[in-house]
Amino acid sequence: MAIVSTGAVAHEWYAGKKDPVTGFTCCAGTDCAPIPDSEVKEMPGGYIYLPTGEFIPYLRVQHSQDRQFHRCIYQSEFLNLDQGSFGKGDTRCFFAPHSEIGAAF
Repeated sequence: MAIVSTGAVAHEWYAGKKDPVTGFTCCAGTDCAPIPDSEVKEMPGGYIYLPTGEFIPYLRVQHSQDRQFHRCIYQSEFLNLDQGSFGKGDTRCFFAPHSEIGAAF
């Protein structure tokens, strides 16, 4: 008997995705989740994630497969000598429902 979690299956498409700029894997199982449209504002060159004020340039935006915004975050702070410093809660990957933008389609 197999038990399947609909949440896991619904967001299975995170697996194997990488940020187009940093090259870091997007999700380790609990790092990604849908976010309300009201928390995102499109600006010239990208999006602002309103709760933190973080700007996500179009080069980092990937296509969402379910027509919702999704955000993956870093679970802890770390320093990568090639990419820089990343804080806990910073955007690791960002998905938008608009297929006309983004780097990795």
